[in-house]
Amino acid sequence: MAKKVLEEMPKEDTTKEAEKALEAVEKEEKEAKVCKKCNAKKIIIPIVIVLVAAIVGFGCFLGYRMIFGDDPVKITSKAIRGLKDKFEDVKKDSDGMDKILEGNDPYEINTKVTVSLPEGMGKYNLNALIQADGENEKAKIDVDAKQNGKSILALNALLNDNKLYFKLADTMSNYYYFDIAGLVKEFTDGVQTGQSNIDPETLQLISKYDFTKLIDYVADSIDSVFTKDDFEKEKSTITIKDKEVKATKYTAKLTQEKAIKVAKAFAKKAKNDKDLIKIIASVTGEKEATITKYFDELIDTEPENLTKDYILYSVYVSSLGKTLGYGFEMDGLGYVTIGQKGDVTTIYVKAGEYFGSIDIDEKSDDHVVISGNVMGMVTAEIDIKTDLDTIKKNKEYKETLDIKVSVSALGQSLKASLNATTTVKKISKVDVSDVKNAINLEKMTYAQQAQFEKELEKSSLYKLLEGLFASKQVTNYQTVHTY
Repeated sequence: MAKKVLEEMPKEDTTKEAEKALEAVEKEEKEAKVCKKCNAKKIIIPIVIVLVAAIVGFGCFLGYRMIFGDDPVKITSKAIRGLKDKFEDVKKDSDGMDKILEGNDPYEINTKVTVSLPEGMGKYNLNALIQADGENEKAKIDVDAKQNGKSILALNALLNDNKLYFKLADTMSNYYYFDIAGLVKEFTDGVQTGQSNIDPETLQLISKYDFTKLIDYVADSIDSVFTKDDFEKEKSTITIKDKEVKATKYTAKLTQEKAIKVAKAFAKKAKNDKDLIKIIASVTGEKEATITKYFDELIDTEPENLTKDYILYSVYVSSLGKTLGYGFEMDGLGYVTIGQKGDVTTIYVKAGEYFGSIDIDEKSDDHVVISGNVMGMVTAEIDIKTDLDTIKKNKEYKETLDIKVSVSALGQSLKASLNATTTVKKISKVDVSDVKNAINLEKMTYAQQAQFEKELEKSSLYKLLEGLFASKQVTNYQTVHTY
């Protein structure tokens, strides 16, 4: 190209101008080549990234399938081990309250509950205050319950100096009391007798023992007894929130023989857990050697006359290897499936012509909606919200609970709700009221007894009990004279 340009140039052009023209043409050719390489890179680089991502993803998919997706035994044992996380979550939720209640410091529990029932059934309010001082053996309980704004129970009670004081706050001006020293001694003796066979070392061992290890023992036992060959594979579906989801179904027979093998495998695990053996021995009062012997007998004994009854156990897996649920079926009785997709768990039950389902939708850690359906004729929904809050570290704890219930049946709809707030906190002392004029129930005069009966009959509690007993008598009368 450059040579052709030189040949076509006029004879009068100088050599210097020819060289400039040659440089310009060479630069143009070079840029063209670079642009071609740039375009090639723009195409090749994304293709390489996509291919690498596809290979990595496919490798992970195959790895997952190899580890869990196609092995119903591993899926089952993994699900069982997952229960440990549930126990840990429950423990964490109660830690805030436990730290306040532990030790001998006085504490207070204040609970307020409001229940709204369907129209015509009323609204109820409950306020309860409990103060306790275990070290000084003092306690206070105040309860105020109302129905549609009217009092149905107003009770003040105190425990002090082995005496139980009480009064119905809406009618009684004085406290009444009776000596409970004998009851306290009997209770204390019973507790001490129950604990006498358990030495302090074992009590400490129980408090420190990780009982979730038993979950691992069960999972390990299943792993050692069942194999993938015990399961038959077929295409199927599982119900999750009223939808049939396609799945691969793996089914095995849970026979009595298999159950015994699992029990033996568990016994082998438990037998080698020295702390567990010591705990069982202390609680039962047996020697450790005797407990070990029991496990040995279970391991060595071969039972006879095994039945042929069995339960069909199934694992449902998606095409991507994700566990969708589990199923249990008894011949002639029906079956149960437990399906899960995302945050929704569905329990579907069928027995003969009857069927029903329960959906558990975990909206968040503190919000769960449970809905049920019985043969499409009765539907119900429970909306539960909780809020746990340690207000002051190890000193004050608050928990709120909101529940809304709705039920529909035969064209009728009913709604109810419950709201509860509980606060637990440490206090300096129990607020014991003045009881110097309290009357001993066991030593009342005739005048005091008449006064007590009069105050009792005027109380809201007496009216409530009178109404309940009257209702019960009418019901019994109608039952007796039905014929």
